[in-house]
Amino acid sequence: MIETALGFRQIGATYDELRQTSTDKPISQRLLRKFAINTVVAQQDLGRIPSTGPVLIVVNHPFGILDGAVLAAVLASIRSDVKILANELLASIPEIRGQLIPVDTLGGKSAARRNSSSIRASIDALVAGGLLVAFPAGEVSHFQWRKGSVADSVWNPAIASILRMAHRRGANASVVPAYVDGSNSLLFQAAGFLHPRLRTLLLGRELLNKRGRTVELRIGSPIFSEKLFALPTDKERIEYLRWRTYLLASRNPYKPRTTLPMHKPAITGVQTVIDPIPAELMAREVAALAPGSRLGGSGELSVYVARASEVPTTLREIGRLREIAFRAAGEGTGQAEDLDEFDSHYLHLFVWNEKKSEVVGAYRLAGTDQVRQLYTATLFQYGPEFLDRMGPALELGRSFVRVEYQRAFQPLLLLWKGIGAYVARNPRYRVLFGPVSISNKYQALSRRLIVSFLERHALLKEWKGLVATRNPFRHSHEAKTGLDLDDLSALVSDLEPSQPGVPVLLRQYLKLGGRLLGFNLDPQFASVLDGLILVDLTKTEPKLLERYLGRPEAAQFLAFQKGKRDAK
Repeated sequence: MIETALGFRQIGATYDELRQTSTDKPISQRLLRKFAINTVVAQQDLGRIPSTGPVLIVVNHPFGILDGAVLAAVLASIRSDVKILANELLASIPEIRGQLIPVDTLGGKSAARRNSSSIRASIDALVAGGLLVAFPAGEVSHFQWRKGSVADSVWNPAIASILRMAHRRGANASVVPAYVDGSNSLLFQAAGFLHPRLRTLLLGRELLNKRGRTVELRIGSPIFSEKLFALPTDKERIEYLRWRTYLLASRNPYKPRTTLPMHKPAITGVQTVIDPIPAELMAREVAALAPGSRLGGSGELSVYVARASEVPTTLREIGRLREIAFRAAGEGTGQAEDLDEFDSHYLHLFVWNEKKSEVVGAYRLAGTDQVRQLYTATLFQYGPEFLDRMGPALELGRSFVRVEYQRAFQPLLLLWKGIGAYVARNPRYRVLFGPVSISNKYQALSRRLIVSFLERHALLKEWKGLVATRNPFRHSHEAKTGLDLDDLSALVSDLEPSQPGVPVLLRQYLKLGGRLLGFNLDPQFASVLDGLILVDLTKTEPKLLERYLGRPEAAQFLAFQKGKRDAK
């Protein structure tokens, strides 16, 4: 009666049936088909698993045997060298014994000796360039009183030790977090309150009640083991991997989020974007610009700088395209065109397609020694002391690349080369500054992670007190963030599959040595989150400076700045 109640007889009968069915498929796949369990995993996620080389996949453990079956079935389509660290009881099943590295999870006098052998086998698997799957909790997820939810127990740092020892033997493994969505029944959770072994006894029954279920597997970006070693202990490394795994529970779906409409607006106050400006009118204005207005180009694309009065018609097209691009990013003014009072006295740097006579992208800029009414002053409070400390500086803003060109890197590169050419002609501008946006397309958690990382690693603390935020971004500071900028971008991609990780422009500024001075929510721009960033070009890595200014121009710029410092 007990065996029947716990599902042992049904599990035994199911196993006998699976052994007798066609063996053209692995038993894990036969089990899933028998129970009509549908596994959902995005193709983009499967592409995150390296097809060769040493890989450690760390997985949460919500169901039990089903977790291993799902992983085995999915990974069989990618690699043939998969080993799974699993409960030694499963090694009694001949069909899967060769794929397992057995672990004694119950403890006892002989457990340490047997598990040391398993650790060696795991290290050998990675050193041989194989793929190792581990469930670091060592037991199935259950209700955690402290967290108030069903989750894994504390992960075992021995998994991080395996990674470390394999690295010592030359295995530079990638670690891939994977998250299985779901949990066992209320009865399973309640049994654990009486005794953990009762919970274990119900695992067979839990497998049986998963008939017809859909199980979603989410796979994160690979983390190079060398990056993990920046954390000082195995305990901190495994805690970080657990955190990365459970972040996948908050992932946005694999589809773009709703943006502000371009036409037939359904949102009150959002206007229809104006019609395109005739190409011949813009072409006439561009052709009439002085020769010195062209800052460079590549192929059919040229980059120009002009005053608003020189390109009034083209500026309207820039305003139209700005609004379209910003709405597509979940931002925008909601007006028919994105033009404001600052556009009339700012310079406009834009990429122009000579063949198609169309605007490809643009920036607007203003020198602090030329313009006193600055756009950034509407977002952040600062006074003469801040401007004097920067010296003559160039405020940059309202940058965009036309939606049709956003898959190509050349337009953004040309915009930056245009800025570099302008700085080379005006070497007094040592500092670039301006707002950089974190789009509303990012969920709240992603924005908190990005801001927490920047506050920890890229804040210009020496200038604290010179700038105040008009509408502060109030948030709970995340205890963990990325190991570095690339790792942060990867984990944001895990959360936001439709986004390129950390915003491209923000990454660009940070690579130039950008530092943040504060964060502001702009209610006039769909409450977008702006960071005030400052780049001191004299501190930019020389090769990057040469890339945008040109080698001789970069040398002349640095010599000019050195002369200014020496004169003081």
